[in-house]
Amino acid sequence: MEHRSLFLIVALLASLGYPQSDATGDGAKARAAVEANLKGKDGSEFAKTALASFAKTHAGALKICRDTVKAPDTSRFDILFMLSRRGMVKDALLSPVTNVGQCLLRESANEVFPPPPGPNHWILIRSADIRD
Repeated sequence: MEHRSLFLIVALLASLGYPQSDATGDGAKARAAVEANLKGKDGSEFAKTALASFAKTHAGALKICRDTVKAPDTSRFDILFMLSRRGMVKDALLSPVTNVGQCLLRESANEVFPPPPGPNHWILIRSADIRD
């Protein structure tokens, strides 16, 4: 089942224009990077800023996704974004893969966050933290 989810992540990201990579272990590596970033200088404060920015921009999109996707899977999901030095999304992972999560990931494909503390900075957005 995990290999199927990883395949779906790679296929989804490829369709959105995100770089393809070997998906084996990418989710665990990204989560470890998020944890390290939270412990780093300004990491925790930036995570709050990034979540507020994303939630403000995409709360309506989450509702639209729930309302328009056929048989919406309303399970909670996480989106992990790797950001460039300027806040542009370089990579993204969705876990677990849900149709509502896929919809929101498509809606946020061109998201630009505030500039992070450093390059290749991973952040975590939890669907439960987005209020609509």
